[in-house]
Amino acid sequence: MVNTKTLAATPRWFNTIKRVSVNLYSAYQKHKTAIIAGLVLMLGLAIYLSPQGFMNLWLSRDQQAALYLQQGKAEQAATVFADKRWAAYSYFVAGEYDLAQTMFAQLDGVDARFSEASAHAYMGNIVKAISLYKQVLQTQADYPGAEENLQILEKILANAKPGKPKAIDTDEIDTEKKGSNKKMQSQGAGQRVMSDSLWLKQVQTNPEKFLRKKFQQEYINASK
Repeated sequence: MVNTKTLAATPRWFNTIKRVSVNLYSAYQKHKTAIIAGLVLMLGLAIYLSPQGFMNLWLSRDQQAALYLQQGKAEQAATVFADKRWAAYSYFVAGEYDLAQTMFAQLDGVDARFSEASAHAYMGNIVKAISLYKQVLQTQADYPGAEENLQILEKILANAKPGKPKAIDTDEIDTEKKGSNKKMQSQGAGQRVMSDSLWLKQVQTNPEKFLRKKFQQEYINASK
């Protein structure tokens, strides 16, 4: 026959755990501020001693790279990004146009072709950039910036082609005028080079709007 008093009785080990728990809770309430401050201090020390370890624990590679990019460390961001589009963009921001165009060339889509073309433009590969901008326009005729960039580069290419020298009647120009004309030609050549440089600066090369929107959406999805 089962002794109901034995079943109803509370085990001794349970009472012991209960007393310890009460004592710990009382100690926590008494020293709560000091305990919390200690934990915060230990966490801060851990972050200070190993910030990368803390970032690896709490942030994805893309989130870490985004922080580097916001801090102006574009080249470091490029090596951390898992997202190849963002890695390519980061190389572009860092001025590593060759690496950027190589990565963009491996990606599909009209955005990648536009960005690849822009990288080639900044490298001075005008003919290649023109070809890529034309591909963009064939895929999407109203792609923002593609037509404008194409016109800019075609103008630079046209200016770079050597023109036929005009015939000059040397009998009608004295030595002083010859010197003046030579100086003007030299200045004109310099102005043309400067003009080409200014034209090139107008090339729209920033895929940030597309990429930032994409990354922000991924960040939101990861945070859910």
